[in-house]
Amino acid sequence: MVSRRRFIGYGFGSLVGLHLDSGSLFGDTGVWSPLLLGQADSELERRREYLALLQRVLRPSAPPGEGREGRINGSADSWEEWVEQSGELPPDFSQMPSQPLLPDPLQDLTGLKGGPIETLQDWDRQKAWIREEYQKWVIGRLPPAPDNLEAEIIETRPHGEATIHEVVLRFGPEMQGTLRIDIHVPKGRGPFPAFVTPQNRGTDWVRIPFRRGYVVCIVKAADPIRHQGDDSDAWIELYPDYDFSGLARWAWAVMRAVDHLVTLPYVNSDQIATGGNSRYAKSTLIAAAFDERIGAALPSRGNCGCGIPWRFATGMFVNESLEELTRLNRFWFHPRLRFFTGREDRLPVDQNLLVSLVAPRGLLLSHAFTEHQGNPWAIERSYRSAKRVYEFLGAGEKLGLIQRPGEHTVAGPVLEFYMDFCDGIFGRAPLREHHDLINGFEFQQWEDAQERSASSIPAPPLQRRSWLQDLESGVPWATIKTRSRRRIQWLLGETPPALRRPLDNWVNFRSGTSRRRSIVYPRTLFQRPIRSRVMGVATLNFGDRLQGDLYLASKREDGFPKWYRDLPTVIWLHPYAYAIGYSRYSQWAFEQLTARRFGVIGLDLIGSGTRVEAIKGFYDRYPDHSLLGRMVTDLRALITAIHGLREVKNDSIYVVGSGLGAKAALFHAAMDDRVRGVAAVSGFGSLRDPDASESTEGLSHYTDLHGLLPRLARYEDRPEDIPVDYDEVLAMIAPRPTLVIAPEQDRYHRVDSVRALVDRSRSAFAFHKVPEKLTLETPEGFNGFETERDRQLRVFDWLLEQEGRE
Repeated sequence: MVSRRRFIGYGFGSLVGLHLDSGSLFGDTGVWSPLLLGQADSELERRREYLALLQRVLRPSAPPGEGREGRINGSADSWEEWVEQSGELPPDFSQMPSQPLLPDPLQDLTGLKGGPIETLQDWDRQKAWIREEYQKWVIGRLPPAPDNLEAEIIETRPHGEATIHEVVLRFGPEMQGTLRIDIHVPKGRGPFPAFVTPQNRGTDWVRIPFRRGYVVCIVKAADPIRHQGDDSDAWIELYPDYDFSGLARWAWAVMRAVDHLVTLPYVNSDQIATGGNSRYAKSTLIAAAFDERIGAALPSRGNCGCGIPWRFATGMFVNESLEELTRLNRFWFHPRLRFFTGREDRLPVDQNLLVSLVAPRGLLLSHAFTEHQGNPWAIERSYRSAKRVYEFLGAGEKLGLIQRPGEHTVAGPVLEFYMDFCDGIFGRAPLREHHDLINGFEFQQWEDAQERSASSIPAPPLQRRSWLQDLESGVPWATIKTRSRRRIQWLLGETPPALRRPLDNWVNFRSGTSRRRSIVYPRTLFQRPIRSRVMGVATLNFGDRLQGDLYLASKREDGFPKWYRDLPTVIWLHPYAYAIGYSRYSQWAFEQLTARRFGVIGLDLIGSGTRVEAIKGFYDRYPDHSLLGRMVTDLRALITAIHGLREVKNDSIYVVGSGLGAKAALFHAAMDDRVRGVAAVSGFGSLRDPDASESTEGLSHYTDLHGLLPRLARYEDRPEDIPVDYDEVLAMIAPRPTLVIAPEQDRYHRVDSVRALVDRSRSAFAFHKVPEKLTLETPEGFNGFETERDRQLRVFDWLLEQEGRE
């Protein structure tokens, strides 16, 4: 079997400070050191240059608006103002270890011990380090709990089956801190369990826990529109030595409510839970992670900054990202976090560590796996990581993950599941465990499938010389192509046999504003087909009962829309958009392309969007195939299906992809000559790069993480022996036009690696006397395409050039 290398966390400790201390310019003897002074100057210059880069490439912070009225501090309303006023620079990322995979909570991260966490004392030390680092980089420093908290009941009144106490908590310097809480007490004899939430009184978050017999405490530290003001805003001036962010203040408010609840005779202080949806999922998870009096937490659909790690919330995933969160909701997290845009792998901590802090207490993560901001693959990685901590502490059953289809809000029936879990944690009912895995991929599944398979992994085709050596030696191109495609096919795996689907060479177009169709899940869950007044759409059936959507512009004749025919057509392949597939952010791009008289086909790759659950068990069914191989198979079936359509110009079919889509586009074009041209954005680096795992995800990207090409695992310790690399894939596309866009700061694919691969493949294009057909562009910026309109416009212009249009 394939040997596996274990990836562990790095001990970041205090490797990097935000400011230079005066002592850093002196050696051990205290003598001034010119060498260290030079190093300090160099470090400062690097940090200033990186700040300048961020200021050039990042979009400006969103202005205050509804739901975004909070302040960063007493004087700054945006990240840009905070940078200017504070003078703070980004950390020196060259001195911060890159850890592209999640930091391991059961490996010592403190730098004090090293090795695995083995004892409760080890874990206590690890917890303290995680809390300290999380405050430093993510939420800002929390004040200590006040030792002078007092409560004043402003009003008590009956409300149906409840008695409501409106309470003001006073605390802090000169008792100037205030926090309003409403306590809903059920009838009957206590003590009762308690549920603390920032949600509104009129929501199911209050009604359902109360109906289940909980004292419900509403904390009025939240968005100002929720409770006629945010009580935590005044704490900025009250605690000037603490820079806790908006979400941190809301979490601290929950902890102050707990201070009061544990003093009440009708509250069972051993049965206190907290929870909320969206931003309040984020804040209540922080509260549970920092306050061990909270016995259960129900963070619901909090996405990035909650259960989804920062490392898996980038432009490549088309979900709620670190950049988006810190731009649109500038006060939720500490503005320092925005420095890590595009450098998420350098964060010493991540959300899986925050989740782990709740162990061994009850925690139910919740996620809508069809939500436009979601990512089922990412939250499952976080869940599995934290699960190991729960199991280490003997409480594996107390961590759950519930995933349901739907959008961002949560309905009453799902909240009933939440409270079932809470009751189970508190011993009020049998514990109902939830372990909902939608993506479900684990590398071990592939290994197990290989054990059960009738055949072991076949040896790759014999490779005495590389394709380039063959070309330089005068081997006929047809022979080179045959050999190369054989190697590529080995990497993709063995394609299962398939019956040819009967073709209907016509489509029924309808207005883009018409009702959307349904398949396994209602297609409205995935925002498709895209609704537009300037495009028509037809659903295409191809392959194994798969569907795609063909979009065209229309012209009006005699008052009726007429659809253009015989158009060059673009197959649009999304990145790792596990939750939503192709449809998020695509409308603008599709309208731009159709306006330029292109047809556009959107489809979901296996494991994404309408096919989100198709990865689960894939390798049990097809142990000799691969996910990337399945994508290539599906694309071949799609081209077969659209050939002969009167709307499609058969000899002008292009494939455009980013991230995952770029990989699928390149491998497909290398194996299918019917593709006229390819544009690949932020898609690849060298498979043979021996240093890739230290700075990018390396081969783990294809094996452990996404399971695209698991056969690569056999080369983990000898990547130089991998039988095929992307230069050969590019070469097999020659002489067809190929555009590669590799952003300079793409942390997943080192631009020097991409440039070397493209340079090697140029020989194939030169052999065909079309060197100009291969174009590499390296714009400044990070990984991403779906929200980068300048890059999209460049691709559109390139497509027009291939069609002889300007």
